[in-house]
Amino acid sequence: MNHTRPDLIVKAALVGDYAVGKTSIFQRYIYDKLSYQPTIGVDFMPRTERVGGLDVKLQLWDTAGQERFRSIVRTYFRGIYLFVLVFDVSWLASFAALAHWLKVIAEDTTFGYRVLLVANKADKPETEWQVSRLDVTAFAEQRGIDARDVHFVSAEAADDPTVARMFRTTLATLVEDLDYLEPFGGLIDR
Repeated sequence: MNHTRPDLIVKAALVGDYAVGKTSIFQRYIYDKLSYQPTIGVDFMPRTERVGGLDVKLQLWDTAGQERFRSIVRTYFRGIYLFVLVFDVSWLASFAALAHWLKVIAEDTTFGYRVLLVANKADKPETEWQVSRLDVTAFAEQRGIDARDVHFVSAEAADDPTVARMFRTTLATLVEDLDYLEPFGGLIDR
């Protein structure tokens, strides 16, 4: 196991309502497996990727979506640079809740941050979708979320590489933008 210090550390959190698939995304990316156990409070695990010649450690927090854990979850937002905002394409209420989550993130974050918008369970037939691709892109556009940060994934599909690709692509754009990023007080460490 490589114990050298990474060139870059990026702190990230999966955020969204209960049962949208945050833990499935976490498990798929970190362990390449699935767990259907709800998260109690928060769970954490790092993963290092080699990106653009740099070792980039993503410190990924999986947060509980249940109302009773929200005050606990919000205490972790202060140290996060990358918010992975997740909803279920087949559950309209989880999409409607995104505006609330963005408000909470803005209230609890004092430094700059980046948001990935993740439409999970995108492998379901579009007849089961309650949120269209057009709705998702319009939401992102209205809130200033870059098109490169909008992803449609299927974390529960064992043969779907989209979750790992999403994180690698995002880390690659962070590395490309290093010249433009200012130090974030530990949110991104170099």
